Amino acid sequence: MKFPSGCIASIDLSRHAVYGYDQRMEIFGSKGMLEQQNKAPTSIVHHNESGACKNPIEASFLQRYGEAYELELQHFINVVLGIEKEILVKKEEVIQICQITSACEESYRTGKPIYMSSFQTGAI
Repeated sequence: MKFPSGCIASIDLSRHAVYGYDQRMEIFGSKGMLEQQNKAPTSIVHHNESGACKNPIEASFLQRYGEAYELELQHFINVVLGIEKEILVKKEEVIQICQITSACEESYRTGKPIYMSSFQTGAI
């Protein structure tokens, strides 16, 4: 994806990598880089004369995001009950996600870039 600012995003996905459900992210910019590695039960890496060994990455959605799902559901319940006043995820954000996903699917099917000129927001 190429954004109006000139930023480029490339997404490669695989739920079938032989070593697990690979989900990493790197963001490069003129002032540095952000990096997110796959989630594993521990961050311990054992190094010896044979090389390095570490725990396998977490394989399921519930292992990786169980707590996030629980917090999201609890937030929704709190809004419905009036405990919290404002829902954190706005409908505009959900619509944007659907638009981006649809554009990615169309680009995959056609093999061509999809221009989202009607998709203008300061958030991205």
